[in-house]
Amino acid sequence: MINVKIHNDFYTRKDFHISMNRKISLFSYTIAATLLQLSFSCYSVESSWATVVSVNSYFNLNYDVKDDITLWNVDDFWATPLEFKSKGAGDCEDFAIAKYFRLLELGVPKSSLAFSYVTLNENLSHMVLIYKDSEEKTWFVLDNYNPEILPVSKRPDLHFIYSFNEDGVWVPDKGRIIGKLVSQIETIGKWRELLQKIK
Repeated sequence: MINVKIHNDFYTRKDFHISMNRKISLFSYTIAATLLQLSFSCYSVESSWATVVSVNSYFNLNYDVKDDITLWNVDDFWATPLEFKSKGAGDCEDFAIAKYFRLLELGVPKSSLAFSYVTLNENLSHMVLIYKDSEEKTWFVLDNYNPEILPVSKRPDLHFIYSFNEDGVWVPDKGRIIGKLVSQIETIGKWRELLQKIK
């Protein structure tokens, strides 16, 4: 059984809240996302880039970051998309989960998505959603901490520990984020609990 503790102090750090205010304005970010969508329109129909950009932007701009103690009075809680919506806020896992299920609803293949547990800036536990489509050879990071969608190679602030989706659990291997398969998804207890709540 894989058991990773997400440290709630990450979400109470003053510098994190400052970063979430972002150095760019809401208007600038919206314009940037629109331009990205236009630039991705040249991709083939198999590409989901425009959808990914839109979903990532929507959740990052419309939901607040709050820890599980504040929202649910427990140390570690994985919210369903409906629970996340009801609070209008959540932690990194809740952002990643909501983006994942929304992208599935919009037709992005499951095989193109995975959750990754990482350490941020060397010492802060964090979770991101990663995406890889038919036009690219690398995984890209969808993050509530950094709103820009970047390839994993451009996120030196992230150290990838393991990744998972419905096909299994992987650890990095030979330079690949989705590297060595180490177990099945059933070993992620929180994921099992989440799916039970969604049903």
